[in-house]
Amino acid sequence: MLEARHLSCERGGRILFRGLSFSLQAGQSLEIRGRNGSGKSRLLRILAGITSDWSGQLDRAERALYLGHENGLHPKLTVLENLDWLASLHGAERPAIQDGLTAFEVTPLAHRPCETLSVGQQRRAALARLVFDDAKLWILDEPTNSLDATSEARFHALLAAHIEVGGSAVIATHAGASEQARGWPCSHVLELGGEQ
Repeated sequence: MLEARHLSCERGGRILFRGLSFSLQAGQSLEIRGRNGSGKSRLLRILAGITSDWSGQLDRAERALYLGHENGLHPKLTVLENLDWLASLHGAERPAIQDGLTAFEVTPLAHRPCETLSVGQQRRAALARLVFDDAKLWILDEPTNSLDATSEARFHALLAAHIEVGGSAVIATHAGASEQARGWPCSHVLELGGEQ
């Protein structure tokens, strides 16, 4: 599903990582751990195909759903308008969008402009995409940031179901979280260094 060979990236005259190689198959997840500045977000952007400042080889057999630090929601549009537009990119139907709104309890917020939502509410609205987007590969940058315990639990359950049916995921986290603390299944872990 995803194979990286000898990935290297330098930014601002500093080597973020060099010679990374790994593979991810259907039904597996990769957790990328590291401190701030270690290159986690840059690596995810490389895997998602949205940056070109790297060298090496990357084979991705599936379309990826990428969710970075930014939620990808237009602030002036309502939650529903944002999700309608995102769904239209891949042919998702309105009932599926409603399922996403329900899963992350954002139905009451559906007609509010995203700029009026709290950070946690915006994150929940962005995560609703996971329900209706049919991408087999998820690339997620610290997806549970700003979530309350209930929303975290919903995300963990959704991720576990995705993996169980043969999906895969690459997820960046801060260093030090145990699998029990994270609350999601992890097939592989990649530790990145970086500045202290």
